[in-house]
Amino acid sequence: MAELKPVGPMLDALDIRTTLPDGALVSSAVVLMEVIMPDGGIRSSTLWSEGQSYLVRRGLLEHALDGQRSVPSDFVGIEEADDD
Repeated sequence: MAELKPVGPMLDALDIRTTLPDGALVSSAVVLMEVIMPDGGIRSSTLWSEGQSYLVRRGLLEHALDGQRSVPSDFVGIEEADDD
């Protein structure tokens, strides 16, 4: 069985960056990875912060998906909906 390794250096090698204001603290993370195996096969892997609840993990994943989806031009948000 392969040994556990920190993913930080792997993400650094992929040049993944973000902008955070001074004093901001990342409290948890979800990492989705495409992994090329030694035999050439490809698999996906999902990792998350220790102690992270299922709800937080799902919420982060859904939030990431929302950033990739385009919002239809006729979408009406809850705050904009009529109370008829």
